[in-house]
Amino acid sequence: MSRSRIPGSISNQFLPPAEKRTTTAEGWKRFYLGSAAAVHPGGGATLTLNSESHGNWTDITQPAHNKKKPCTEVSAYFYTLRDPVTNNTVKWGDEWTINVHIVTNQYSDTGTSTGRGQSCAALVTNSIVCDGTDHHYLGAGTYNLDDDDIKVVRTYSSNCAGAPVFTTRQLRNSGFTQQSRHLITMENSLHVGPKLVMIEYRDYDNTVEQGGADDIDGYSYDEFGTPFACAPSDPAYLCIYFPGLNSTSSMHLTNHQFKAYFKVSLRDSDPVVSLGD
Repeated sequence: MSRSRIPGSISNQFLPPAEKRTTTAEGWKRFYLGSAAAVHPGGGATLTLNSESHGNWTDITQPAHNKKKPCTEVSAYFYTLRDPVTNNTVKWGDEWTINVHIVTNQYSDTGTSTGRGQSCAALVTNSIVCDGTDHHYLGAGTYNLDDDDIKVVRTYSSNCAGAPVFTTRQLRNSGFTQQSRHLITMENSLHVGPKLVMIEYRDYDNTVEQGGADDIDGYSYDEFGTPFACAPSDPAYLCIYFPGLNSTSSMHLTNHQFKAYFKVSLRDSDPVVSLGD
């Protein structure tokens, strides 16, 4: 497929071999920052991609900040989402479900910084620039507040020319570890707008968090501050970026190590027709 790249400081030196990039298991693909279809180095391109390869962690460093807007304030990485059957570009006029699975090996090198106030977040958007009134997104991500509480973030923008909605939720008042998993699910509606964002926290070994009382230790929400509707022909892009809040100069993300995977599913909008019932 053809790729457009917004000039930035990220080089192709970490680009995995083609056969590794296309490997899938039950529809899963890995999100490699170094081979993203588009990179927007917002905020002065302060993120450094230290290393990344198949079988190894994506390792990044980013100075502490209190910025939340992808592209204009924070470096952002985009994949054009494609139908797993036809390879056609997924549009907002399609009915889709996007699953993102983030495995974190090290939130930050605590010998030099804590990573507090920083997040690794996933978005679905209709633009790889995210700076206009007709640009929209929804998403969620990890969060480290104090190396103790287990917290997550959610974010949403009905107008990317303004400030996004950005909130946190505490799942537990203890139990945070450097290693964890976060499962994010995002869906659109027939109205070509937001329908659902859910995030689930799991232990690093992909089991229920030991202090948890149920199997889904996270939150979902379907009430958005200002609803938006994308154009049905707008492409759907998956974005990974690293927003921050409540952070200070000692809270950098230093050697933040993770692997992010994603899967696209298209929903049949009318089972009556598809089953001939």
